Amino acid sequence: MTISTHTNYINFNHLWRYQDIQDLSEQNILITGAAKGIGRALSLACAGRGARCFLLDQDTQGLDQLYDAILERGHPQPVLIPMDLKMYRHDSMQLIADAIQAEYGFLNGLIHCAAQFHALTPLHYFQLERFQDVIAVNLIAPFLLTQTLLPLIKHASHAHIIFTTCEIAQKGKAFWGPFAAAKSGIERIMESLAEELDHCPQICVNAIDPGPTRTLLRQAAFPAEDKLLHPEPHEVLGPYLYLLQTSDFELSGKIIRRSHADAPSDI
Repeated sequence: MTISTHTNYINFNHLWRYQDIQDLSEQNILITGAAKGIGRALSLACAGRGARCFLLDQDTQGLDQLYDAILERGHPQPVLIPMDLKMYRHDSMQLIADAIQAEYGFLNGLIHCAAQFHALTPLHYFQLERFQDVIAVNLIAPFLLTQTLLPLIKHASHAHIIFTTCEIAQKGKAFWGPFAAAKSGIERIMESLAEELDHCPQICVNAIDPGPTRTLLRQAAFPAEDKLLHPEPHEVLGPYLYLLQTSDFELSGKIIRRSHADAPSDI
């Protein structure tokens, strides 16, 4: 592992291939965007390691299919949370926190995989309603959900808060304006929260940039691109699994980014 002394970015050698099978039983992990892409792959991986998963997504059919897939594999029964993050409300998120508090008492993991993206669009033509949707799902909802669930996270003996980011957060590019702004904002929130939780050494806060991945979001941005150029969601879970299983909380506040060199060798 190499850590730059000048930035909060980390380059893990071979971490993108991390698949160590460690026990996550007795851990409560909430994953947003769970019905598709990286969120779905991570839900299956965590459930397969014994975690009790709370799966949040607006796609109720996708959640039902994921629920069945988890049970068919003999993994712990997950808890489904159908919610459209575009319609975020503090009271609805507080209901989630109250339900988890009453039944389970704590959260060991909060992983933000949900994302909203429409299409690459010039700023001049970007509709306000779509702008609000992008900011809501990619910035406001993860902020509010983290804020609401933080007391539950503090009750755990060890916990991880993981935000999913992307390269565009580092520097805006043409046609990416609102999405780039939201992802840049979520990285700053992650860094701020990590410093605020310095007095809670049992909580690790990070962001992961999985790089180009074979997801619906990537397809929406680049519909003509050869999908086989990029790894599938289950092939970029290494850092998520490592953070959920590590006791190295000195990594808190760091952003883990995948370069093309880190991609699985068969891609």
